[in-house]
Amino acid sequence: MPIDYSLTTPDIDIHVMITGVVSPADVGVYMRDLMKDFESLDGTRALIEIDSLKPRGFKYMSMRGLAVETGRFESKLEGSRTAILAASALAFGLARMYVLMRNPPYTMSVFREREPAMQWLHD
Repeated sequence: MPIDYSLTTPDIDIHVMITGVVSPADVGVYMRDLMKDFESLDGTRALIEIDSLKPRGFKYMSMRGLAVETGRFESKLEGSRTAILAASALAFGLARMYVLMRNPPYTMSVFREREPAMQWLHD
């Protein structure tokens, strides 16, 4: 699977790795699977790393649909903090577009370098 996550690492609560060919449907499946494991993510810190991304089907309407679909989990995500670490300009742009479309009620930001992302997560 192009999206994998682990729970409770030493520095963060949730660590997500996104690599290879990924579609909006893959992101939706990941979110539904992750949310099954939690009643609430209030107070958690998550790092989403996007590396070697080969996006498939990320057009405006599919991104908008993804933003709407993941909006169903807002109540579980409230109070959490998520840093997205994007290795490429393309991944950075897609992540920023997603964050702007979502306008989440929790704290989420996109970074190009690991150190500022980790500092931000722990501020």
